[in-house]
Amino acid sequence: MKALKIMSVLALSGVIVLMAGCASTPNMKGAKAGTVFPQPIAKVQKASVDALTVTGFNIKKQEPTYVEGTRPRKMGVFVGSGGETVGVSLAEQAPDKTEVKVVTSKTFVGGAGQKNWDKEVLAEITKALGQ
Repeated sequence: MKALKIMSVLALSGVIVLMAGCASTPNMKGAKAGTVFPQPIAKVQKASVDALTVTGFNIKKQEPTYVEGTRPRKMGVFVGSGGETVGVSLAEQAPDKTEVKVVTSKTFVGGAGQKNWDKEVLAEITKALGQ
């Protein structure tokens, strides 16, 4: 009987730990229409890295056509904030024309204290490009 209780508690603890640690990668298929900048993709990629850094994200992936960052987790009185993952997808339309799509992904546990960063990151990219 005691062993069954211990196993139940351990199983429940494992599920909670897994759920708390799962931050999903942004699904770019769910992205709204992208914003097109009259700039080469390399310049827009650098502006995307700068925008994520300025808005408080730690860069996790940095590729020529994709940049991803996560916000550090913080604990508040009732719910944790931070932990969001933002993906910035870049697509070259022409040598001097790049489409940008920004998608925020929230974690399951911190969802109530997290926010959508799409507009802020896109605004910072625009600012970094001098648009």
